[in-house]
Amino acid sequence: MRVLLIENDASRDVSLILRRHDLNFDGVSCLEEAIHCAQTYDYDVVIVEDHSASPRDIQRLRSARIAAPLIVVSPNLPVGRSALLLNSGADDCMPRPLSSHELVARIRALARRARGHCMASFCFGPMTVDLASKKVAINQTQVSLNRKEYQLLEALFLRQGVAVSKETLINQIYMDGLGPDSPMIELYVCRLRKKLAAAADGRRFIETVRDGYMLPRAA
Repeated sequence: MRVLLIENDASRDVSLILRRHDLNFDGVSCLEEAIHCAQTYDYDVVIVEDHSASPRDIQRLRSARIAAPLIVVSPNLPVGRSALLLNSGADDCMPRPLSSHELVARIRALARRARGHCMASFCFGPMTVDLASKKVAINQTQVSLNRKEYQLLEALFLRQGVAVSKETLINQIYMDGLGPDSPMIELYVCRLRKKLAAAADGRRFIETVRDGYMLPRAA
């Protein structure tokens, strides 16, 4: 999962929460840079961190065809202002002080619902992926995945039925453009496939498509 964070607050509490909960993010400091990033990369959620976020800012993001779920975090959110932000295109508003667990839960909920998933647990044949606990099970037996392997599988599950390019997968699991090249992603996917197949009597879940991979909608 990847988040775009528009940081205009000196406290940096949101970025600390994202790092603590192992959520990859790109931090920008202005709306123009945010629009450029959001039009270039596939973000699961956008967070606007600002004590003075205005409905006009939200409208500018939406007018630029930024469709990702948008959360506003602000210390100044009376009921009327929250309503204005939501009516301008925000999907959620959170006042400070923040609950780290609540913020992360809202990020995950908005991300999965935006991709058409209403439940925190995804099922694909004998495989179950739980976004909240970050656990994977096949035939009710837990499969041990490392951080990158889980992030790859999560990215494919959130985009189930859609071809996901290698570049998108790289951007999903690495921060700040520090990801490897395509051959390394191919190696990670190969290792992930082997672990899943070993737990599923050789069954193959991830399909190879042109320049990427896909988890089909039907098992």
